[in-house]
Amino acid sequence: MKTISITSGKGGVGKSIATVNLGVELARLGMRVLIFDADMGLANLDILCDVHCDHSLVDFVEGRRTLAELVVDGPGGIKLLPAGSGILKLERLSQAQRINIAAGLNSLSENFDLLLVDTAAGLSENVLFFNSAVDDVVVVLTPDPTSLTDAYALIKIMVTQRGARSVTTVLNRTNSAAEARTAYDKLAGVCDQFLGFTPRYWGHLIQDGALEQAVRLRRPVVLGNPTAAISRCFADLAGRFDEVFPARSSSSDEFWRKVVAQRQQVA
Repeated sequence: MKTISITSGKGGVGKSIATVNLGVELARLGMRVLIFDADMGLANLDILCDVHCDHSLVDFVEGRRTLAELVVDGPGGIKLLPAGSGILKLERLSQAQRINIAAGLNSLSENFDLLLVDTAAGLSENVLFFNSAVDDVVVVLTPDPTSLTDAYALIKIMVTQRGARSVTTVLNRTNSAAEARTAYDKLAGVCDQFLGFTPRYWGHLIQDGALEQAVRLRRPVVLGNPTAAISRCFADLAGRFDEVFPARSSSSDEFWRKVVAQRQQVA
């Protein structure tokens, strides 16, 4: 199972919406996709997908359910693992609890080809932990200067303190491919100059009113309006997935083995 986090330095950049629509497009291409809502305490993927969840991640944390029992069907063939909204306990997870969740996710690996982890925005320990747990980190940002600055801050922490070796960017809410590329070039230039590291560029998502309408309807835009400009952008990203995230050897599971080892140490 390939594992990818979808994250951001700044809130409100459309990260969760991007995660859902990318997941649906990748499922359309034949991948078995599980999306884990790791925005602890403010989870909203169930709302975006119009899915009712009887249980939440707190049931796993408190030992009442396995992660497999929490997985629900989402739109377009994806599966969702909900967290929970307004649950302060999830915001305050201990390291042992995080490790237990990561090990539980690893136990689902035989059932899925791809795990997308939708983190919260920012630099909380939950965000940094789950970004460190995956094979690849995708940072969603906009051309706005504050978003560029916060994206750089997140990338800096991941590269210099968490040992990230694969960071990819998606430019959202852009007016054109050229604007997106210009914003990426600015970010990449700063990263190269001060970190000696250059994030990859996956592509862009155009500003499109069809997306806002889809959110109000609680339905992924790629399903509700597949011919919209934004839907074509998602399809383009999905079509380039294997190029941007090539298959790796089994060594890509190294982190998960470390998670299990840490879990035994903590227990």
